[in-house]
Amino acid sequence: MTTKLCTLQAKNSNACTPIENCQQTLNHIVGKKFCRVVGVSAEPNLRRRLFELGLVKGAIVQVINVSPMSRAYLIKIQDSLLCIRASVLAHVLVDSLDI
Repeated sequence: MTTKLCTLQAKNSNACTPIENCQQTLNHIVGKKFCRVVGVSAEPNLRRRLFELGLVKGAIVQVINVSPMSRAYLIKIQDSLLCIRASVLAHVLVDSLDI
């Protein structure tokens, strides 16, 4: 499975260029945005744990809040609120949704 990752528009910007199949990791989502999980690329133990928490392909995730130093994210999956480190969310590939 090949995955095209987004390229940055500018050196100091986290914005994606509008390319086909533009995907980014969940730790790059800013603001109260919705996104859909398209894959998890992590070692087997971490991958299993993320699946247990509900971060499976097709799941709709909402970023609720980000810690001041961007080290932890508060996310909502279905009716559950989770606080997960940004280093862990770097393994979750998502597509932004316009909801």
